[in-house]
Amino acid sequence: MNNYCQRITGVSICWAAADADTQFANFDLSAPEKQLLIFFYLLAGGEAVQPGQLKTFIFKITAPDNPGTFAFQWQMLKEGVAWFGVTSSLINVKVRAPVNNASFVSQDVPSSMSGGKKYTVKVTMKNTGDFTWTHNDLHRLGSVGDSMIWGVHRVYLGSNDAIKPGQSNTFTFNVTAPLDGGSYRFQWRMLRKGIEWFGGRSSRVNVSVNDYIPPGAKVNIDYLDMDYSSFANASPRKCQEACRADGQCRAWTFVKSNCGCYLKNEIPTPRSNANTISGVERPQDPLPAGALNNIDYHGMDYT
Repeated sequence: MNNYCQRITGVSICWAAADADTQFANFDLSAPEKQLLIFFYLLAGGEAVQPGQLKTFIFKITAPDNPGTFAFQWQMLKEGVAWFGVTSSLINVKVRAPVNNASFVSQDVPSSMSGGKKYTVKVTMKNTGDFTWTHNDLHRLGSVGDSMIWGVHRVYLGSNDAIKPGQSNTFTFNVTAPLDGGSYRFQWRMLRKGIEWFGGRSSRVNVSVNDYIPPGAKVNIDYLDMDYSSFANASPRKCQEACRADGQCRAWTFVKSNCGCYLKNEIPTPRSNANTISGVERPQDPLPAGALNNIDYHGMDYT
């Protein structure tokens, strides 16, 4: 037998009969080693392949459950009688274990945020693995590093979602910007809870976060002087908290240019300053009825 041919794309194998007196009727194509999960393919009932003709066998195969290297090779036979002719070329097929995998598609996230505020963001991931993503199978979107910077570190699929291999899913969720100003990483990746992280990460976005302004604080106001304590690496929030925790602190000023906090034991006259944020935590004691502030009755003392 000669003139056989074989295509690897899809599973397509063709033969030509060599014997002018032989037709391929009631003949089979089979895998001699029977290592794959399909062992033979029958000609259709009543089908006849004349001498000199080609027959293309197109069929589906199922890979073995266990990973390994398996022979892919075929030959003609007449069932129960004999094998005949040459075999197809031997191909050693490597079968890998099924895996979870993902690739990043796109995202929609602001490049700047205000501290303490909520924002809606979107991250789209594509299933490039072998398993369908579902809520019950513990597939999640997770913040890289398991960070809680954004107030959430896991995003769940819906109970009825089933993201099959080749499909994409857009995760839409809310994040809360950190309270302290600075640049923060926004990056996500797929995982199977308690088992593994897998696939590519979303593109890293360095989000610029403006300082959270505590309730009652005044922007561009400076309480100059009356400092009794200060510290560096501060924020308006930390400055307010420090003042509230110290009984002698009445007011505070945060300086943006050096991130310094200045605590005041009196309340100075406020001044305009675009580089500062200030707050009053313990107002001055109220004056008695009839008393006048900043007035001096000089002289006439009798005791």
